[in-house]
Amino acid sequence: MIAYSAQWLKDLSVVKAGREAFDEHLISREELSAIENRYPGKFYTPHFIIRIGLFLLTLVILLFSFGLLALLFMSNIENAYSGLMMFFSIICFVSLEVLIDRKKHFRSGVDEALLYVASLLLFLSIFFIIHPSNLVSAGIVFIISIFSAMRYADRLMVLLAYLSLGGMLFFTAIEIGSLMKQVVPFLLLIYSMLCYLFSSRKNELNVSFASAVYAHCFQFLKIISLLGVYISVNFWVVRELSNIMFNLHLQAGQTIPFGWLFWISTLMIPALYIFIGLRKKDRIFLRIGMLLVAAMMITIRYYYPVYAIEWWIGLAGLLMIFSSWILIRYLRIPRRGFTDQEEHRNNHEDAMQVESLVIAETFSGTAGTVEQGFGGGSFGGGGSTGTF
Repeated sequence: MIAYSAQWLKDLSVVKAGREAFDEHLISREELSAIENRYPGKFYTPHFIIRIGLFLLTLVILLFSFGLLALLFMSNIENAYSGLMMFFSIICFVSLEVLIDRKKHFRSGVDEALLYVASLLLFLSIFFIIHPSNLVSAGIVFIISIFSAMRYADRLMVLLAYLSLGGMLFFTAIEIGSLMKQVVPFLLLIYSMLCYLFSSRKNELNVSFASAVYAHCFQFLKIISLLGVYISVNFWVVRELSNIMFNLHLQAGQTIPFGWLFWISTLMIPALYIFIGLRKKDRIFLRIGMLLVAAMMITIRYYYPVYAIEWWIGLAGLLMIFSSWILIRYLRIPRRGFTDQEEHRNNHEDAMQVESLVIAETFSGTAGTVEQGFGGGSFGGGGSTGTF
């Protein structure tokens, strides 16, 4: 299903593990060089700055190409624009496949620009042909994005797949009736929690392939699902979105059903994330929890404007700095294997096994057989003649 060479992706993961081991002084420069020679990277992946430049350049080329194609059908553009977008989308997908297969591009900026333009034009062409409802539109986006995420392992497509599937759940719930409108936030909460559990689940059938190809996608899904858990039950999001979507016409001081519960979740989830991060030694929980502390302060300030917004933002920043300082001081001495020092891998024991495997495979070889130079000797009488 993946468009890129699975073996080359595995080689990249091995080299990455070797470089991380070198950065932590677990292997020498000679061992790292041997690993890189044993598992050479054959993909074209330029520097990040060059990657941005290639991305923008490809967008400009595609824009002018589509504009030139549109000029050819200018006389009948109102009836042909959907077909033109569909045709150009197919050209972009074919070009992307050829680029990956022949030029070996991998996150070079060019392949990403082709993917995004092709997906966008494909959706727009379908949208202008059938004029779907919100639910159907979300379903179309989900189909395109989940295919692109599985085929090209792209994180932006993972985000679109997450949002579109949540949108399908949202629009389905509000079409059922008024009762479901009140429980939509809790449905989205459960949906985000399930996405988190899915992203954290290990693929026991093929761990090496999944870690080499989709590890960054699962990690990104974990981040956005944790954010989604908080956003789905944040008091400001629920109240203002309900006011817009359901025409509640709430006035200042008026609340929503289960408003007290949303206030509790707004205040407790950031602290819960920080607690889980410390207990599970998970940096993602810690960082998101600290970020949500600021979101919590801004939400409180929006409904209780005791001081100017600058004071609340400054207070949130000071609270985050103070909390970070306390955590750094607390974790300066490792606490059950958890420290404030940067760690490149999520699981140190698994990483050590990977490094051992890499080094073993890199320096393994068949031991040369020593030829025994015996034979041809002779003896007689009471002993040897001196030859062997």
